[in-house]
Amino acid sequence: MSTTVQGNNSNTTQNKVHPNKAAFIEGIDHVFAKWTALLLAVENEWGGPDSIEKRDWMVDMVVDLFDKDGKNVIPEDVEDRLLQIMEDEFQTQIEDSSARDIGVIVCQMFKECIHGDHSRVDKLLKEREEREAAKAEKQIINSSKGQVESDSEDGSDDENEVEMN
Repeated sequence: MSTTVQGNNSNTTQNKVHPNKAAFIEGIDHVFAKWTALLLAVENEWGGPDSIEKRDWMVDMVVDLFDKDGKNVIPEDVEDRLLQIMEDEFQTQIEDSSARDIGVIVCQMFKECIHGDHSRVDKLLKEREEREAAKAEKQIINSSKGQVESDSEDGSDDENEVEMN
């Protein structure tokens, strides 16, 4: 029985990701969360019903690029991978410079993260949380407006019914 516990502990240790790599992965996820082309592709399921999974896989594919080539990865490498994935998986051709811009950001973030500087990732997380909070607040406001409009419509119907009687 103690062998099983030790085995589980060693598996847990083997599966641990270095904090710098974890921050880098998180950072890529945050960058992708604000990339308009990818957001539209996922929201509209241009990649089919598994568009969300494809987006997550896309993060893994960019991380793999850095796992293989590390500091030798240049923004154009990231851009090429993003453009290829968007075309192959989402049937979308990116015609602006957004994939290039993301390549630059991701390469800079990699250099920062390998040196233990996670400030950009922290900033991206904060921005994402603020965007999501604003979006949730907007949905609540829109929902409330819909309820108010619905209530006033019901009220006017009731008034008409009363007048008709």
